[in-house]
Amino acid sequence: MKVGESLRIACEESGCPGAVVAIADGSGVETHAAGRAAIDRSEEMTADHQFPPMSIVKSMTAALVADMCTGSPLTFDTSVAEVLGAAHAKWAPNVTIDHLLACTSGLTAFHFPDTGDRDGAVTALVPTLGSVEPMYAPGSRFSYSNTGFMILGAILEAAAGSVFDDLLHDRVLSPLGLQDSGSLYKGEPSLPVTQHFSGPGGAIAAGWWKLRCGGPGGAGTVYATAADIARYGRAHIERWPELREPRANFPGPHAESWARGWAIYGWGGSVFGWDGFGPGAKTFLRVLPHHDTAIAIFTNGSNGRDVYRAVLPALLRERFGLEMTGETWAPNPASRTDSAEADRIVGRYRNGPAVTTVRHADGGYLLEDYMGRSLPIRAAGQGRFVAPESFEYPTLEFDGDVLTYFCSVWMRET
Repeated sequence: MKVGESLRIACEESGCPGAVVAIADGSGVETHAAGRAAIDRSEEMTADHQFPPMSIVKSMTAALVADMCTGSPLTFDTSVAEVLGAAHAKWAPNVTIDHLLACTSGLTAFHFPDTGDRDGAVTALVPTLGSVEPMYAPGSRFSYSNTGFMILGAILEAAAGSVFDDLLHDRVLSPLGLQDSGSLYKGEPSLPVTQHFSGPGGAIAAGWWKLRCGGPGGAGTVYATAADIARYGRAHIERWPELREPRANFPGPHAESWARGWAIYGWGGSVFGWDGFGPGAKTFLRVLPHHDTAIAIFTNGSNGRDVYRAVLPALLRERFGLEMTGETWAPNPASRTDSAEADRIVGRYRNGPAVTTVRHADGGYLLEDYMGRSLPIRAAGQGRFVAPESFEYPTLEFDGDVLTYFCSVWMRET
């Protein structure tokens, strides 16, 4: 089936309002669009529409760091304290740039102080770091951390003497010719999509969404077309190879490992990339170095992962001979949790200010997460559980007092 037809069918069957696929290789960029840019008006989706790529921007932050570590005193082993000082955070001398890039710093994913949306917002994060308590010793395990990349943004500003958004434009977007992309705090998209939540009666228009303050610059405050992000991903095949060195085991089956700003998927072709997750949009970038190709899939619905799961496997198989592996474990009806293990699983878990709870429900277990969702979870083996497959990362793993869920570590409180 042709990519454009596959995309149209995926949007219709999933209820996702619209999507764009961009495939960049040595001959240029091939694009396909389907559905609508907004359900509340007759505006067809086009390849020119701009989306928030969100956490894909973390790899841009990593690229800036890699450039800064070339020809300057800054290295991956430089500590936070060496750049930002130790006065604001007692952990700063022990956490390195590499820990932050590798998501092994032990820091929460959810420290989002409102520092405004003007120049200086990223640096204004630094005095707030004293309230952040590490969950575990740096370097000992992986836990996805938005906060870590926000701190990297502050490190870049301090080392370069320039605002993060300007660094991003001058050293990544402009040199790569990404003319339809920019910082949300330096401008506005000329052709934005409307983002949509999934409701009981279908998609609900949510308008344009962006992170509420400038402090998260290093974690993802950019707008872009799918074509620009595909071009950007392809540039990584030749540039910044140090960012693809595996640094930590990735939880669950979603990826093989985590490098520096990238997940390593493998899939028989050293495929790497990452996703962007927002309330009403989902974005995906997969880079195929053996085929000199990058694929971006942008969607404007909260159920956009259903489009990704419908379109990407066939595209990889038919064009590139690659097999995309599963993102979850199979439920195991034979798995039974005894009362002692149940006592270890049920409880309240914390990642910084965010709380997730696991409790008994209807003869099984219910996960009540930090976003207010209630999800039934099913056993998939000793200490392993799965949430509904429609969820972003539908695996949970319990290890003593640690719950690994949504790519992050949650420490048991009760």
